[in-house]
Amino acid sequence: AKAGVNVVWFPPPSSSADEHGYLPGKWYEIPHKSNLRKAVSAAEANGVVSMVDVVLNHRTGTKISDNSNDWTKFEGPDWGEWAIVDNDWKCEPEDKLKFCPDNCTCGRADTGENACYAPDIDHTNKRVQADVEQWLKWLRKHLGFQAFRFDNTKGYAAHFTAQYIFASNPWMSVGEYFDTNRGLIEEWLTGSKMASKLFDFGLRYKLKDSIRGDDYAPLKDEWFGPMIQYAKDHSVTFLDNHDTAGELNDRFGSEAQIEQGYAFLLTHPGVPCIFWQDWTGPLQETLKALLEVRKKAQIHSLSKWKIQMAQKGIYAGFVDDTLAIKLGTGSWSPNSGLETRLWQGVANGNGWAVWMRMSKDELAKAAKQAAAAGA
Repeated sequence: AKAGVNVVWFPPPSSSADEHGYLPGKWYEIPHKSNLRKAVSAAEANGVVSMVDVVLNHRTGTKISDNSNDWTKFEGPDWGEWAIVDNDWKCEPEDKLKFCPDNCTCGRADTGENACYAPDIDHTNKRVQADVEQWLKWLRKHLGFQAFRFDNTKGYAAHFTAQYIFASNPWMSVGEYFDTNRGLIEEWLTGSKMASKLFDFGLRYKLKDSIRGDDYAPLKDEWFGPMIQYAKDHSVTFLDNHDTAGELNDRFGSEAQIEQGYAFLLTHPGVPCIFWQDWTGPLQETLKALLEVRKKAQIHSLSKWKIQMAQKGIYAGFVDDTLAIKLGTGSWSPNSGLETRLWQGVANGNGWAVWMRMSKDELAKAAKQAAAAGA
């Protein structure tokens, strides 16, 4: 918290068919519950809000059902095939089979994309809705989580996310909508009644390509680029997460490229995230310095962003007319062409630099020093 971090993310807490928690079974069965509560309490005591990952698109059954002869009997809360969408296809080589066969009393059709690795939940069912709302309230009341990350929000209609947020009233929520298409993202935001933020995959991938190629033109892409261009109040920016650094094997880049990426994220609008592996690695002091710059310049999620230059070898931009940022191998300074030096360098590193606009007092002091030196 002292460094400027005010939210910490926790993975899905429930018992799960996988080791990471993304195939949850019994929602209320929490392994290591005591240690989890201690961690959340410690974060709260230090002024940090705890965000929990909630997986609502699908569940894994804990017993074999007599109806389907498959793992479609759920416990805690207790559901049957009626809670599974009726068009939920399995993964290859069983992609011709459904989790809820036609001879069962299945739910309605899926309202989102199919997830073939586990039974998809029918969110149109009133009992399912009530159980989800109760579960989210329980996470807040009994475990102390005050913010939610909604996993795989492409799997069910956006308005259900809004319903669950309004019912549980978290301090903050962010959805994982794994796409860069502006039209689809804006459609989801509208469908969710603007109740949740989204991870800015458009910025992540355009920034990654720009830094790796030392060509920053992709940052100007208005249709598959940064959300901070068109929905910055709903943008949560990031370089890596458990997916990109895990099964996807798609890390942002080398240490120098990651450093350059954070020089952008921590000086620009949106709500920036720092990947835990980066925070605990050799870049921590650089990250602290950038967080201090962000705090001193009072940069926030709605700060104004102006691209001055985005081309081969150089990105140059201004944020709130308070910070100037340069990335790339090219040379650029916000003071170039000015009769009076207005910008003072406050941080720099491998392929990046940040300047802050000097205050009136700082400008007066600099003028006196220049006059004294001239005398």
